[in-house]
Amino acid sequence: MALPYPINATQTDAKSPVDDNLMNSIRLDLDYLDTLFSGGNYNFSFGLDGQLIGAFGFKRAVDVVPLYKDFTPSTCRFGLRKSGVAGQLQIDIRKHNEVKIPITGIDHQFEGATQSVTRIAPALATQSITIATPAISTQSITYAKSAINVQSIILLGNNQVQYNLASAPDDDFSIGDSVIFASCTTPANNGTFTIVEKNKSGGLNIVISNASGVAQVSPAGNMQHTIFSYNFTNPVNAQFVAGEQAVFATHTSANNNGTLTIYKVNEGGNNLWVKKSNGVTQAGVAGTASVGRWVYTYTLPITTPDFTIGERASFVSHTNPLNNGNFIITAINSGGNNLVVQNQFGVAQGGAGGTANTNRWIYSLAIDPSSQFIVGEFAQLESHTTASNNGIFEVKQINRSSLNNLVIFNEAGVTQAGIAGFTRHTKKLIKFASDQSSVFSTLSFIENVGTVSGFYVKNDSVSPFQVLQVNRGGGANYNVVVRVDGAPSQASPAGYVQTEARSIFNSPPTLAVDVTSLEANEWVKGVSTNMIASNLTAGTFLGLYVLQFPSGDPQTLRVTLHS
Repeated sequence: MALPYPINATQTDAKSPVDDNLMNSIRLDLDYLDTLFSGGNYNFSFGLDGQLIGAFGFKRAVDVVPLYKDFTPSTCRFGLRKSGVAGQLQIDIRKHNEVKIPITGIDHQFEGATQSVTRIAPALATQSITIATPAISTQSITYAKSAINVQSIILLGNNQVQYNLASAPDDDFSIGDSVIFASCTTPANNGTFTIVEKNKSGGLNIVISNASGVAQVSPAGNMQHTIFSYNFTNPVNAQFVAGEQAVFATHTSANNNGTLTIYKVNEGGNNLWVKKSNGVTQAGVAGTASVGRWVYTYTLPITTPDFTIGERASFVSHTNPLNNGNFIITAINSGGNNLVVQNQFGVAQGGAGGTANTNRWIYSLAIDPSSQFIVGEFAQLESHTTASNNGIFEVKQINRSSLNNLVIFNEAGVTQAGIAGFTRHTKKLIKFASDQSSVFSTLSFIENVGTVSGFYVKNDSVSPFQVLQVNRGGGANYNVVVRVDGAPSQASPAGYVQTEARSIFNSPPTLAVDVTSLEANEWVKGVSTNMIASNLTAGTFLGLYVLQFPSGDPQTLRVTLHS
């Protein structure tokens, strides 16, 4: 008769004709072999082979293993044979439980008929429009970066040419920037080219595309970045902001004019840096730089949060149409009653004319939504008179100035006077006939089958739904709450929750990309010990999920669990 595995010491007592020493030897040998397979290496492993691009967009478990024994994980090790080049890898391991619980219905957490849609507050009459700071006079224009000498030139194939340099291009050199090569041995290597890679394989170099490139073995020539520094007498005003646009005009060369994106401000001097592939240097005083921010002035202080910094406001009917549009607010009541906005095409307006409007809209309802929504959640707006009032929008306020309304931000909104459409919550209550709180918690992820609406059915391109609440409403309200944008209600019983899963981590582990220049490195690895301390019983299925993929061409994912 076979002994059960694992063999305990108490099961190896002498029982004629079996020799107890022999049985002890067998038990110890099996224990030793088990340490080689488990404790000495790893207990369980997962993986994806080859290029991971084929799994992009796959939202369900990419690999599954069944536990052959009770197991309490303490360490997870993971890695890629080849890193991506941007972003990060994030994984999760979840224990699966096939529950097969019938669904008796699915309701919106909130549903109310929209009574009207109105824009917040009357239009504010603009009194004048002025530039946020006066134009400043350019003293000179110089290259922002020193030229770097070329040491040699290598042909890489596929028209790519690698210029080896005397020093490394720094962080101001980015893929897509333009650089100028001059005085190289062969004229075909000179000219303005776009950077396709830098510091390839850890070297000091720039790679460009040039079908006419010629190899060069000796030092000759130089490389100049086309970042230009527009220099001024005083430090540039704080209204000039990197990432926004400024207007450059009347410089000696027309190449230096235009509406250009500011790269850096007051970098080692009084200046604005811009990237301009056809720019030229200028030694003398000529031209101006104007900020792309304009001050719209009003008779009374602007109220918040109706107008909010970072949101767009709508400007209409001004004297010059260039002052109209949806512009980002950068300041409110700055030194007066005003809105400061980004509008690089703005023009001065001395007299009253035009209005400013918030893009926040009040959706009036027949019932009070305050017990079902909180600010920051999302409303699902459907079937309104004008399609512009439909969509998924963040709730900004609840019951503004009166009962029964939601305030949302919608740049395309329009006024609706009559009753039409529905305001619904993006959260849904999946209902059951009996209490399932022993099965589900806010750590649970669920997958459904057989529902009337396909929104709720498990799908390789849809992530399992995270349970946000259990038994909302109390009493006999047996349910779980999930967020499903755009999904309908389902009144008739149909379908069931097939699978409940929950993570074995307190937070899913991540792995940063590892690159030298833009070249992905190999054998990148990470480790996490941030595990939920619990014993996983034999027979449990563990699923590996990839929550975030790095860009590029990451290859061969391996994940191991250790006790």
